[in-house]
Amino acid sequence: MIDEREIVRRAAEALTPPEPSFDRLLQRRDRVHRNRRIRAGALGMAVAIAVGWLGVNSIRSTPPVSADRSEELGIFAPVAGRILFVNEDGVAVAGFDPGPWAIDPSGPADTTAGPRVADEVVSTLVPLGPEDAIPLDWSGDGTELLFERMHGDLIVQEDLYLLHSDGSETLLVRGYGGSATIAPDGTRVVFSGACGQPGLCVVDAGGGQPAPLPFPSDKDAYSPTFSPDGTRIAYLVDQDDDLTHVWVADVNGSAAPREILAPEETRSVGAGSLQWSPAGDRLAFGVRGFEGNGDVSSIYTFAPDGSDFTRVITGGDSPYWSPDGSQIAYTSPAGLAIADADGSNVRAFGFAASGPWHPAGVAEIRTAQPPIPAAPPEEPSVDLGIFAPIAGRIVYNSDGGLWAVDPSAPSPASTLVRLDLPGSGDADRFASFTLPLDWSRDGTKLLFLREDPPDDTFPYDLHLYILHADGTETQVVPKPVSAAALSPDGSQVVYTADRSDGLYVVDAEGGQPVRISAFGEEPTFSPDGTQIAFLGLPRSGCCVPDEREHVWVVNADGTDAHEILVNEPALDDGANGLTWSPGDDRIAMDNAREGHVAIYTFASDGSGFTQVVTGGANPFWSPDGSQIAYEVLDGSSDGLRILDADGVRIVGVGRPGPWHPGTPEDGAGG
Repeated sequence: MIDEREIVRRAAEALTPPEPSFDRLLQRRDRVHRNRRIRAGALGMAVAIAVGWLGVNSIRSTPPVSADRSEELGIFAPVAGRILFVNEDGVAVAGFDPGPWAIDPSGPADTTAGPRVADEVVSTLVPLGPEDAIPLDWSGDGTELLFERMHGDLIVQEDLYLLHSDGSETLLVRGYGGSATIAPDGTRVVFSGACGQPGLCVVDAGGGQPAPLPFPSDKDAYSPTFSPDGTRIAYLVDQDDDLTHVWVADVNGSAAPREILAPEETRSVGAGSLQWSPAGDRLAFGVRGFEGNGDVSSIYTFAPDGSDFTRVITGGDSPYWSPDGSQIAYTSPAGLAIADADGSNVRAFGFAASGPWHPAGVAEIRTAQPPIPAAPPEEPSVDLGIFAPIAGRIVYNSDGGLWAVDPSAPSPASTLVRLDLPGSGDADRFASFTLPLDWSRDGTKLLFLREDPPDDTFPYDLHLYILHADGTETQVVPKPVSAAALSPDGSQVVYTADRSDGLYVVDAEGGQPVRISAFGEEPTFSPDGTQIAFLGLPRSGCCVPDEREHVWVVNADGTDAHEILVNEPALDDGANGLTWSPGDDRIAMDNAREGHVAIYTFASDGSGFTQVVTGGANPFWSPDGSQIAYEVLDGSSDGLRILDADGVRIVGVGRPGPWHPGTPEDGAGG
């Protein structure tokens, strides 16, 4: 059992925890199977009732993951998407309370030498009570945690519980056989032993009398795992040869249980652990067996029919799939580790044993607030250089020059600041042929297009540049460009020469452009720089009929291109000015519709398409995403306006440009 005094003593004396022992990390599993073999009972119940309890008709579909489920997840919200482990003597993080904790699998790994856990790893840990719980499995929606409690000295007994998202508990079974799983819909729990036979048993998730299952009825069975759709159960069987066999059964009893892996295929292994992948296409099998010179633990994966049995990890056990099935968490000799599903890209965390991976998506990981707050990093001071006078202002083109206006001033016209970009020739003429496009998030880089004709021949080509805070400029690519955007961190530029040439991404300081789409225009980066939205061709065919635009989203590396707003009638007359909000919740665009130009916003998945401005074009978001600067095209003299929560305000004359991400107080203008 956990000795809390020992943990406190180690923390007080700043002692380094001992090197975790692989045998220690696997001790509980071996103990479970020992206890399973010495139990016997005299409870008998009708098999038909048990099968009915597990029938397919009772399995409900798992609800989809939404963008924000913190209320639904309740006490589990802080551990959404994380891996649970037990902080206990021998594999403990010194100074931390005993019991279940969770770690962010996308967070830092232990980069230090030896058994000490790196400080940056410890800072990501999140506790989850109760302290005497040993987590076993999650329901498919992550709102129910199956766990066990142990008690007793000479003969240890495990009791099976459910912990609910509201913090309440349900006792399911006393003295169960040491391995259990919960159905994806959270309605039933299947476990080993404790119901009058050495096989598997089932109990309602709300409690009640356990009943035996008919597969098998006379052999030791353990480590059950549900298929993601809840229609099948895979499990391990110790048969007369005392070796491990893998079986699969249909929960509705429509087909006889069938063996899919015989001992010859599992390399004559002993006790093991089993888990079905979230996609249902593979099972992970952690085994211990004698191969060559000694006791080797390995993890295999295979198809549900037993084919393609492949060792993916050597020196590991207790596999748990990530929610998307692309990774496996497991227990290595050094503690918790994560690898890709094929065994590559191993990351070791340097402590603890693997546990169940919460099934929530990445969105919940990012929004969860750990109860152990890390000190916020100091914001580095940014030298805005020549941009200091225009910090927090809207840059726009008017009267042959570039200007910046303070949108928060009571009388914006009195705050105008002239922005003179480097260039040769007449300054006014130069500025009148300059089109500002985008700022880096820190406000030190301005992306712009400029007409740089070698002579006075019309039409002039537009070339793409970055102006830096020190006044220097960089030409991004030598060829003419029609539209472009700067990544938020200022490291990359996405651009197009024309819609038929495609989209390209290039390093902001120059280099070889990479084509990410065969078509596209008006590109805009997502706030985290990982995706690009753009206007482009329809799903198939070569042309856009009647000027209808199509909105696409693609990863910045060119993968996963997909169309959104497929059937939106408001795009029938064309579109322009695509721009992603800094808050990542909306995209703005303008287009002609029913005789006028309007501005619309919508979510990045195409939902919530809403007209927000009539008679406006060229939208640009404020740094906090709460306002939109735009231009009216009705010939009036008050062309530059701002839309905010209080309505529309007139702030200037001319064509709007990008909104500097600072605040007016950062600069010296005004």
